[in-house]
Amino acid sequence: MPKTVFARKPVDLAQVKSDIEDMIRLFNSRGDAYYVAEELQISNGEWERLTDNLLEDRSCFHQFSERHLPTTKEGVPCIRVTAPGSQIALIIDTQGYDYARYVGIEENRSQIQDGDDEDGLLTGLANLEGGITMKFNDETGMDPRLMEEIQEALFTINHRGRSWQSRQLATAKLSGIATALHALTDEIWSAEERDGETVFINEDETECIKST
Repeated sequence: MPKTVFARKPVDLAQVKSDIEDMIRLFNSRGDAYYVAEELQISNGEWERLTDNLLEDRSCFHQFSERHLPTTKEGVPCIRVTAPGSQIALIIDTQGYDYARYVGIEENRSQIQDGDDEDGLLTGLANLEGGITMKFNDETGMDPRLMEEIQEALFTINHRGRSWQSRQLATAKLSGIATALHALTDEIWSAEERDGETVFINEDETECIKST
């Protein structure tokens, strides 16, 4: 059965790619199983409008949600959206909403030729076959290597001797980790200032990670 990593409530295709790449890089997820309940081919103009604003309500998603299709042993019901010439297909799980609430990507094999790779994304998707570098364990918490990455980023942010550019890159890294954590676990994490120091803290403030 096919699997894909889903980005949760992405704004546009760029965020889908970014969120998927973060989850591939950071977590031991092989994606979620799905089945294609509907095939939808749209024009290139419609594709551009859709991928520029995935949160917009659309009649095609409303009609799909109204079918109330069940999750089966094959996975969640999804719409597979393609456009002429696109190397990728969007796998959309509306979750009963009228917009693309969860969005995954698969290769549109009929359009891919040797040497083609949209922004290196197909290479990233292939990495799902072998698992992902970082692991997240629901019982024991964060993988030690992920914890180390977070602490190193916090150290860079809090170390005044580091360049402004280095601190900005570390901040962006924490933002990506927070997005991936939210997509996989629904937990909300963010970098906040506490007692003059930036920490990585969850929404309930029950867990707080500090720099090394």
